[in-house]
Amino acid sequence: MSMKSLLQIVPPINPPQPDGASEVSNLLNQVQEQVCYSVYDAETAAKEFYNGANEIMSKK
Repeated sequence: MSMKSLLQIVPPINPPQPDGASEVSNLLNQVQEQVCYSVYDAETAAKEFYNGANEIMSKK
């Protein structure tokens, strides 16, 4: 199989995640856990995630 035919069937690789993406993902997991254990209600969780994610990304 030639390289040209391979390029037609193999999709391109995904671009790398932006700086801070793994930290935001970790924050989401932490906030989700707090909701599951009834530490946060939905409104509090949304505010925590929104503010935390913005803080993380503003440092990048």
